[in-house]
Amino acid sequence: FCSGSIISEHFVLSAAHCFTNLDSGILIAGVHNLQEDDAPYDWDFLPKDVKAHENFNVSNNLNDIALINVTAFPFVFSPQIQRIKLASSALSVDSLEGMMGRIGGW
Repeated sequence: FCSGSIISEHFVLSAAHCFTNLDSGILIAGVHNLQEDDAPYDWDFLPKDVKAHENFNVSNNLNDIALINVTAFPFVFSPQIQRIKLASSALSVDSLEGMMGRIGGW
């Protein structure tokens, strides 16, 4: 199991190591209990739908980032399905020093 973050109607951001040697996968969004079959998005995807960072290094996990393209089944945002807000490209690392933030992991 790996998780990801919805960043737009068409893309999910995740870790590239989750997709090495992948034959297929299932993307589930909008559900809090995997034992119940009530997910608004339960979509089978293939390796062609995943783009890992071009410099991802599987031996040391450098650049361990990937995008899942869900254009074939784009998200419709609701209270249960939301995108994360990415930082502005105008922000510098120095401007964030001392600020509180939230992170998610997998």
